[in-house]
Amino acid sequence: MDANAVQVMELFLIERLQDYATQHEVLDAMRALVLHHKFPEKESAKKLATAILNNERVHAQSMPQSVRKLIFETVEGLVDSYPAGIAELKSDFVFGFIQAMDGEKDPRNLLICFRTVPKIVRLIPEYLRFEEDLFDITSCYFPITFTEKKGDPHAVKKADLINGLRSTMIAAPKMWIRFLMEKLTSNLVETKAEVLESIQYAVSTNPPLWNYEEHMKELLPEMQEHLNIEIMQSTDPNIPTAALALITDLTQYVARSNPGNDAPLEAFLAPLEKMTLRHFQEKQDGKLATQSAKILTAAAAATYESATHIFKIALRPLKERYFNESDQGHRENLLRMLINFAKATAHFDDPNREHPLSPFQAKLYAALQAAISTSTSDQEVIEAIEGVAIVANLRKGQFLDAQRIVETIALMIQVLLTRNTPNASVHLAALTALTALAIRHPQLALQHAIKPLFEKLHQFIEEMINPPEGAMDWQPTSGSSSVAPVRTKIEDLISWLHTLCEPSSLKTLQGPGAVIQKLEADPLVVSAVHEGFINILSKYFSNEHIASSILSSLAKTVSTQSAFLRVFAVIVNGFASNSSQASDATNNALKAVYRWMPDLSAHAVQAMNPADQHTLVKQMFNGFNTGSLEAVLANAGIAPQAPTPFKPFASDAPELQRHLVPIFAAVVSSSAIDTFAKQLPDSSAEEEIFGLYKTIARNLFSVIARPASGTSGLDIREQDIICTAIGAIVNKLPDGPLLNELVQQLLVEQMADPVAQQRLLAWVIKASIQRGLSIADSLFDNLLNALIENGDGRAPAAAAQFKIFFSDNQQLPLRKPLYKQKYFTKALNRLVPLFSNRDTSDAQRSIILTALGGLLKGLPQGALINSASTVVPLLLQALNSPDSSLRHETLTTFHLLMETDSNLLEQHLESLVPALLRISSDGTTTLPDTRKAALDCLLLFTKFPYHKIHPFKDRVVAGLKKALDDKKRQVRKAAVVCRNEWIVLTATPQAKT
Repeated sequence: MDANAVQVMELFLIERLQDYATQHEVLDAMRALVLHHKFPEKESAKKLATAILNNERVHAQSMPQSVRKLIFETVEGLVDSYPAGIAELKSDFVFGFIQAMDGEKDPRNLLICFRTVPKIVRLIPEYLRFEEDLFDITSCYFPITFTEKKGDPHAVKKADLINGLRSTMIAAPKMWIRFLMEKLTSNLVETKAEVLESIQYAVSTNPPLWNYEEHMKELLPEMQEHLNIEIMQSTDPNIPTAALALITDLTQYVARSNPGNDAPLEAFLAPLEKMTLRHFQEKQDGKLATQSAKILTAAAAATYESATHIFKIALRPLKERYFNESDQGHRENLLRMLINFAKATAHFDDPNREHPLSPFQAKLYAALQAAISTSTSDQEVIEAIEGVAIVANLRKGQFLDAQRIVETIALMIQVLLTRNTPNASVHLAALTALTALAIRHPQLALQHAIKPLFEKLHQFIEEMINPPEGAMDWQPTSGSSSVAPVRTKIEDLISWLHTLCEPSSLKTLQGPGAVIQKLEADPLVVSAVHEGFINILSKYFSNEHIASSILSSLAKTVSTQSAFLRVFAVIVNGFASNSSQASDATNNALKAVYRWMPDLSAHAVQAMNPADQHTLVKQMFNGFNTGSLEAVLANAGIAPQAPTPFKPFASDAPELQRHLVPIFAAVVSSSAIDTFAKQLPDSSAEEEIFGLYKTIARNLFSVIARPASGTSGLDIREQDIICTAIGAIVNKLPDGPLLNELVQQLLVEQMADPVAQQRLLAWVIKASIQRGLSIADSLFDNLLNALIENGDGRAPAAAAQFKIFFSDNQQLPLRKPLYKQKYFTKALNRLVPLFSNRDTSDAQRSIILTALGGLLKGLPQGALINSASTVVPLLLQALNSPDSSLRHETLTTFHLLMETDSNLLEQHLESLVPALLRISSDGTTTLPDTRKAALDCLLLFTKFPYHKIHPFKDRVVAGLKKALDDKKRQVRKAAVVCRNEWIVLTATPQAKT
C-alpha cells in the first residue's frame, strides 16, 4: 500500500478497535500494518501505540494468549521501527506497556516482553518515573522455572527465557542488585546459582547493564561479603565455583569501568587481600587459607593490573609460609596455591607488557624445582611438576629462558628415569610436562630429552638381551622388588617417546594434558623419534617384544612416504637374512610385522596425497614384480639387502617373501585410486592406470590362489588383507568395459581353497554392488546360485562370507545410496521361498540362515523393521542353529527389534520365550556372551504391555533358576537382574485399564 492507503487503514483500524467483537481481527491487522508497511510520519506510530496501550477499551490481560501476543509483537515493532515517535510519548507509553505486561504468564509472550523492556529503558529516559513498577513486573519471574517440550525444535527454550529476564535488569539496577543479594541467602542451590549467573551476565555484557559509579560502587563491598560467605561456607561445590567466576568478572568490570585509574581496582581488591593474609597466618585452619587464596587467584586471573597488584601483596608471605611449613599436608596445600596463581596468568601473553609473575620468576621456579628434587611425597611432586609445566608454557613457552628450559627438561627426565614409585601419576605428570616442552622447544627437546631417552632405551634393551649373570628373570612378578623389570622399563620408554610425537596419546584429560592433546608435535621431534625407533628396529628386528612395541608406535604416527619406506626397508632386510626358511627368531619378528605393518601401511598412505600414493604403489609393485627393490627404497636411506632373486609374487617364492605381499596389499587398499583417476589428462593415461592395477590385482590373486599347504600358505588375516585390496581396486577404478573385464577375469579362475575362493568372490561382489557397477546384479545372482546349488560344496563357504557385503570398510569408499536395501530385498526374494520349500534339506536351510544372518548384521535399522514380517520367522529358526555365532547375531537382531518396536515380536512370544530360556541355560554348547544376550532379550520383554507377557511370567521365573548358577559371573549377574524384573512384574494402573 502507498502512504495514503496506510494512513487511511490506520485510522480505520483505530476506530474499529473500540468494538470488542472485532478486537482480535483488528489487532492482527495492526500487527501486519506495523511489521510489513511503512507509516508516512511518526505521528501515525504515536496514534497507534496510544490506541493499543492507553485505551480504556483494550485490556490486554483479559484477552486470550494469541491476542496478547499480537499486542506485544505490535508494540515491539513500533519501538523498533519508529523510535523517535515512541520516545515522544514518554512515560505514557511506559505506563501503558506496564499495564499490558502486568500478570503475563505465557512464556511465548514473556519472551517478547523481556526483549521490549531494555529497548524501552534505552529509548525513554522518563521510564524512571515508573522504575519501581518495571522492577516489580519483571523481578516476579525470578528465578525462571520452566519445563521445555522435548523434541519440539520450535518450542520455547528455558535458556531464552532466562537470558530475556536478565536483559531486563537494565531497569532499576539498584533494586535488582539488592534483590539478587537477598536471593543469594536462599537455601535453594538452584536459586543461588541463578543469582550468581545473573550478576555475571549484568557485569560482563558489553556495555554492562549496570553503571559502576551510579549503581555498583556503593554496593560492591556488601556483594563481596555475600560472595565470600558462599565461597567459604557453601556445601555444594558448584556454588563456590560460580562465585569465584563472578569474582573474576567483577574484577574485570571494575577495571574496565575505570580505565587509567587504579584506585577503584585497588579498593575492590583490598578487603580480599586483607582476608587472605589473615588466613595465611592462621595455621590451624588450612581450609580458610585455601578458599581465600582461591578468591585472590580468581581476581588475579581478571587483568594484568589485578594480577600484578595481588602478587606484590600475597606471593611473598605465601612462599615464606611454604618453606617454613613442616606439615606435609599443609606444604602440598600451599604449593597448590602457588601453582594456582601461576595458572591464573596462563592467558596473559601480550609481548608488549611485563608478565605479572616476572619479578617472582626465580624464586617461584626454585620452589618448584626443590619440591620435585627433594620431596618424598608423590602428591607434592605431581603438584610441582604441574607448576613447572605451567610456568614453562607461559607466554607460549617464552617466559623462561633457554637455560631454565634445559634445566626443566633434565628435571623431567630425572623423574621419569630415576624416581621409583608405584604411583603412575608421577611419571604421567612428568611426561605431560616434557611433551609440552617438546612442542614449544623442539630443538632443545632433541638434544636434552630424546637423545638421553634413546640412550637409556638402548641400554635397557642390551640388559634384557644379555642379562648379567645371576640377574632376576625379566618377567614382572607379584611382590618383587620396587625396581621395575627391564622389560617394563623398555615398554615405558617406548611409550614415553611415542607420546612425544603423538601428544593426543596422553592418558589424562585434565590439567595441562587437556591442552597438550589439542596440539601437534613438532615435525623435528616426530622425525627424531621415528629415526630412533627405526634404528632400534633394524638392530633388534628378530626380537618379537621389541619389534612389536616399536611397530605399534610407528603404526600410529608414521605419515610420510620416506618414513614408511625406511620401516619397510628394515623389514625386507630382516627377512633377507634367511630367505629359504624362517628361523625361530625371524618367526617371532614375523608375528609383530603381521600384527602392525598393515596398520602402519594404511596410516602412512592415507596421509599422502593421491599422486604420491600412486607413485608409491607403482614403485613397490615394480620392485615386487621385477625382483629389484632399489627403486622402491631409493629414498629410504637404507640399502636394500633383499635376497636374489626377489620374487614375492612367484609360485616358488620363499616363505618370508610371500609374507611381504599383505604389506603391499595394505598400501594398495589405502590408496585413493578414484581421486587420482579423476585427475588423469586423457584416455591413454586411464588405460595405463587400468593396466597397472589390473596387473596388481592379477598378481595378488595369484598369491592367494595357491594351495594353503606347506610353507606357501597365508593365514586368514593375510588373505583378508589381500582380498580387501582386490576389492578396493574394483571399488575405486572408473566404471566401464575395462573394469567389467577385470572383474570377470578375477572370478573365472578356480582356486585350490574353496573358502579363499568364496572370500575373494565376496569382496569383489561387495565392491561391485556397493559401487553400483553394471555387472553387480549378475554377480550377486551368481553368488545366490552358489547357495541354492549345493552340489560342489561351495554353499557353506559362500554363506559364511555374506557378512562381508554390508560391512562398513573405509578402504572401499565409493557406494550407491540404498544399495543395502536393494540387495537385501533381492536376497529375500530368492532365499525365503527356497527356505519354505518342503523339499529343502535341513543343511540347506542352515546355509540360508547363515547367509541372511550375515546380511542382517549390517542392514540399516529402517530396512530391518520394514522387512520384519518376513525376517522374524527366519530368525526364530536361526535360534535353533548349531552355529553359535549365528545364534549370537540373531539375538543381537532381536534385541534391536525389541528396542525399536515391541509390536514386531508380540505375536511370536510363544516361540521366542522358550527359545531364549533354552539358550540362556545351555552351558555346554552356547558361549557365555550368547547366553547373556539371551538374558538381555528376556529382560527387554518386561517393557512389553503387561497383558502380553503375563502368561509367561511363571515360566520365565522358573526357567531362569539354572542361569543363576552359571559358571560365568557376567551370565549370573544378568540372570539375577532379569529374574528380579520378572518377579516384581505387575500391571500398572494404565495397563489394567
